[in-house]
Amino acid sequence: MLKSSIHIPELDAPSPSDTEQNASAEENALEGLRDEIRIEVHYHVKVLLKFGMYCLIAVLFIRLWHLIGPYRCRWLQPDDISSLDKMLFSSAFGGAALNYIKSLMLPGQKSD
Repeated sequence: MLKSSIHIPELDAPSPSDTEQNASAEENALEGLRDEIRIEVHYHVKVLLKFGMYCLIAVLFIRLWHLIGPYRCRWLQPDDISSLDKMLFSSAFGGAALNYIKSLMLPGQKSD
């Protein structure tokens, strides 16, 4: 007959102080995780804002070039330029983007 040499200790019920220590340790770990996530989200928002700024600068340069550049160097049709103007001067797009970013940065507050 085979005898088992594995000894399994009996599990003791945790004392209330152990439970409180475990809860506080878990809360600290979650708080650290929240901070890491917030830092990561802020980093990505900064990158996206920089990308948007560079795109806006490029579009403004193209529009300026079509206003003052020589005619033979222009590549956009008048319809394309008018749609570019609509995109540049539309406040709805900028307002929606700013509202979204505001909700990301201040999650506890409601937007107006």
